[in-house]
Amino acid sequence: SQPMQIDSLLPNSEESPADSLSDYEPVDTSYCLLYLACTLVPRLPAHHLAGDIVSLLRRWCSDLCLAYGWRLELISAGIEHLSWVARVPSLTSPEEHLKIIRTHLSKKVFDHFPSLERDNPSGDFWAPGYLVSGSPTLHDDAVVQAFVNQVRQRQGFSK
Repeated sequence: SQPMQIDSLLPNSEESPADSLSDYEPVDTSYCLLYLACTLVPRLPAHHLAGDIVSLLRRWCSDLCLAYGWRLELISAGIEHLSWVARVPSLTSPEEHLKIIRTHLSKKVFDHFPSLERDNPSGDFWAPGYLVSGSPTLHDDAVVQAFVNQVRQRQGFSK
């Protein structure tokens, strides 16, 4: 097929630019949003997600999504994992989304819980890796548990 000529996209010289631009309607970008179902695991097995840290993680994750123009749809924390579903623009890669979330949450966790930072001087509260899919629902419990087991096995802990 022939490439489209740029000239064919330009307005007719008889029309004023304002007239030609008024013919275009704004595009509804809602169809460009993608679901990301994500799960992270604390780096150290002894760092359980229970008590105050859970409510704080939920709030911080919600605030981050709002700040970046993402929509937090669902969030859940188990003792060994944090899972959420966010709607993000299609231009936001899953890696970018997860890097931002894990970096900011790690900083906040260590700022609010200095003892966790003393235990884990890596600067990253979360274990290497993540579980992500394009689902509008949280990962199934069995899938999350298999992921947690895989993370721990990679770290040298057997389950």
